[in-house]
Parts: sequence; structure tokens; C-alpha cells
Amino acid sequence: MKNTKSPPERGKRLLPILRKRVNKHLKQPHIKKNEWLEKTELYSKAVIMFSVWLAPFILLFVYQFSTFQEIALGVISGIGMAGVGMNVMHDASHGAFSKKPWVNKLMSWSMYLLAGNVYNWKKQHVEIHHTHTNIDGMDDDIDTKGLFRFSKKQKWRPHHRLQWLYAVPAYCCMTLLWVFAKDRNQMKRYFKHDKSIPKKEQSKQLWILRITKAMYISLWLVLPLLLWENWLSVVIFFLSMHFICGLILTVVFQLAHVVPKAQMYDDDHLIEDQLKHQLLTSVNFGTQSRLLNWYLGGLNLQKEHHVFPNKNHIQYRKIKSVVADFCDEIKIEYTEYRTMFAAIVAHFKLLIQLGNKNVV
Repeated sequence: MKNTKSPPERGKRLLPILRKRVNKHLKQPHIKKNEWLEKTELYSKAVIMFSVWLAPFILLFVYQFSTFQEIALGVISGIGMAGVGMNVMHDASHGAFSKKPWVNKLMSWSMYLLAGNVYNWKKQHVEIHHTHTNIDGMDDDIDTKGLFRFSKKQKWRPHHRLQWLYAVPAYCCMTLLWVFAKDRNQMKRYFKHDKSIPKKEQSKQLWILRITKAMYISLWLVLPLLLWENWLSVVIFFLSMHFICGLILTVVFQLAHVVPKAQMYDDDHLIEDQLKHQLLTSVNFGTQSRLLNWYLGGLNLQKEHHVFPNKNHIQYRKIKSVVADFCDEIKIEYTEYRTMFAAIVAHFKLLIQLGNKNVV
């Protein structure tokens, strides 16, 4: 992993101009007076997502279900789990869920319930991904250690010919990897590359990792194994939940950054302005869909999110026109796919293309 410190000269020219316009837009009377609706939607959605996620799990402590019903409950729970990640944890990790820091901190801790680790998430996503978006060797989100080839800049390997075939099964396993493998290895790698982190802080984070993983496994596996009638029910529900959650979260990310309309780079200095970089490496999709706008936590409005990560996702829809007009003004295409299906097709076409050895 290369040095991931942000170049100081980037992002100082255009962003203040756009920020001023967006803030002015949000202060318009017809928008300002409806702020309470924004907060109501944000918090009510959090309650709904947590309920959809946890209710099926609780039901399995009370009633017995058929195998098909257990799978269905796992799927429902996985949809809620992904919903919590996109609508609650994600906003909170950017300090955007609430104006109160303690609320953001508390809600960001839901990452532990999602099988992840708060320290790793903030390092990988909030710091690195949002600064070095789609830069090979820097952005961990496009680095799969050779499993996939997401960029022409990445080394081709024979199995990449089939990456479009094994993509869905691999995507389903993403949050399972958080549980059993990824977080420990990732944290140690961050400590190895960043010598400025004190040993005391490293030790603290490793202990937090061990304790939260033990608590997660105890809650979602050990306790059900002790109290449910059938151990197979535990496995069926747990895997169904994680497969659906992993698939949703991974696909949503890929449609925003690993599609033909999103630029990829191998040098952090190719674009001198950070705002331009974020606009070129992020793509919107399905922004006219009420369902997607509600469920995806604004992650189908990636341009707005990457430029204004400190704003909650309800506001992305409100500032979309301002960002689009600004893109037109600075001669940058406001790239988006009209539907989610179109973005999925584009993603898999790119996987097929990059699976070709001759594409460099």
C-alpha cells in the first residue's frame, strides 16, 4: 500500500465555490422550513432498518420455523442489516447522522454489530477511500488481493477470465470475511504501514477488535446454538443473512465506482483538484427511483456523497441539481446510469472486459 497522505495542494480551488452554492441552496426558505421532515425520515428509517434486521433473529428464539422460512427470515434480516449499514452507520461514520458528536459515535458503533470494525472502517473508507478514490495501490476498496481485476492498471491473472461468473458468490461473502478474517489482517497492515501510530494505540485497537469479535460471535452464533432447537437453523439463518447483506453492500459500491463511466488512476497527482477527482471517479445510478433513494442511504448519489460526505444522505437529493449544474459549468460530465439495472449490466460488462488479458 502506497503512502496515503493527502497531497496538500489538491482540492483548494473549486470545492469552496460549490460548497458556498450548496449551502446557499439548502438555506432557501422552502427547504429550510422542512428540516424537521428530513430529521424525521432519517431517524424513523433507522428504527425501521434496525427492526427489519433484528426482529427475524428474535423470532427464532421464540418460534420454530421450516427451513424455507428460516432462509426467508435470514434474507429479510440481511436486507435490514445492509439497510443499517447504508442508512445509519455510514452517515454516522462521516459525522452526518446527527449534529451531536456522541450520537454519531454511538451509531457508528453499529459497525461492530455488522461484523466489522470501526477503526478499520474509518481508516479504509472515511480517510483513504474518500481521499484516494479509485487510485490503484491506494484505495483499498478496489484492492481485492488479486481475486478481481477492477482496473486496467491491475495485473491480469488467468482466473480473471471467469471473474464475471464468480463475482456474485464472492460478493455474497463480503461481510462473512469481516467476521472471520479481514479485520485482523487489515488492522495489522495499517499499523505496519503507518509508523506514526503509537504502540499503545495499536494495542488498544487490537484488544477492541478481539473483544468485539468475541461478542459478535457470542451473540449471533454461540447464544443461538445454546437456545435454538436445531443447530442447522443457526447456520441457515446466519449464512442467509450475511449472503444477502454482503451482496447488497458490495453491489452498491461496485455500481458507484467499478463501472465504465468511473475513472480509474494509478497516480495520486494526475488530477490537481480533489473536487474534480471525486466527480470523475464516482457515478450515480437510479436516482429517479423512490425505493432506491429511500433504501440505499444516498449511495446511489455518489457524486453528492463524495463531495459532501459530512451532509446526511437525505440532503443529497436536494443538492443534486446544484452539483449537476456545477459539473456542466466546469466541463465535467455528470455521469450517471438511469436505472440500477443499467448500472449492473455496465459493471458486469466491465468485469468481462477486464478479464481479457489484452485489455491494458
